[in-house]
Amino acid sequence: MRAVPWQPFPEKLQNRGNPSARRGPGIPGVDWQGGFTLLELVMVLVVLGILLALALPSYLSARRNAYFAEAAERLQEMREFAWSFYAEKQTFDGFLDGPYQSTANWDFAYSSCAGTSCQVVATGKTGTRVEGARVTVTLYGDGTATVSSSGF
Repeated sequence: MRAVPWQPFPEKLQNRGNPSARRGPGIPGVDWQGGFTLLELVMVLVVLGILLALALPSYLSARRNAYFAEAAERLQEMREFAWSFYAEKQTFDGFLDGPYQSTANWDFAYSSCAGTSCQVVATGKTGTRVEGARVTVTLYGDGTATVSSSGF
């Protein structure tokens, strides 16, 4: 075996008289192998961070609205059922109080249904993303309703 003298750069990196070879940054006579500099990679990360910072609030808002829409849809069904009872009897007395069909994220119930008002409540289930959230619709005998929410 022939001993090869040590060279600071391997032969394949050295420029052997090829004037068209691309030069590396700051290393005379060395071909540039390509790739990204640390600055370029950092700039890409900065741009991605800015895009994420702009997109994340919109995403979280859309997700919150989707959870609220799930509750609102079921609450509307419950409102119509309660209004039908009130239209027939002219009172909420005797209307069922208690639980209603649940969904994956929400528990629903009628509460305080008596006389000329009735509350329809959606409560976020424990262990879901809406845990602790509550949407309350209060129906009144004059045909109006108020909606309040908390915990979002």
